[in-house]
Amino acid sequence: MKPNLFRVDPSVRAPKIERLASIVRDPRSKSEDYVRAIHELAATRHEDAPHVIGSLLDMPGPVGNVAVLALLRLALTGDPRCRQAVVEDCIGRIDASVDADEIRNAYRVLAALGDQASQRALAADCWADAEAENLKLAA
Repeated sequence: MKPNLFRVDPSVRAPKIERLASIVRDPRSKSEDYVRAIHELAATRHEDAPHVIGSLLDMPGPVGNVAVLALLRLALTGDPRCRQAVVEDCIGRIDASVDADEIRNAYRVLAALGDQASQRALAADCWADAEAENLKLAA
């Protein structure tokens, strides 16, 4: 059975990842705190970093944009486990979320990584229409 790389118990995370994750979870954090934490998380290239950064995809504006860019940097320059964690985390967020910013930002990451279905979803007027089109293409 394949391990779930992006949903690791916080007790086994590297101490630096856990410290940065606590900043991300803290509702008192400011945008600047989130941006700094995102940059530090991406710099670790740790396979848990995509999940923590991904938790900020629901943020509009600069924080969401920085999260998208950091996930892309991890997927493109990190090891294969980081890329896999980024992709799995984004797919999980698209499937489970009801937040438009989170879904859009996850699609942005996957589209930039070359996923054609995500590219169609971003171009569609409605994500449901894009999903219906993907089902037609798959049939």
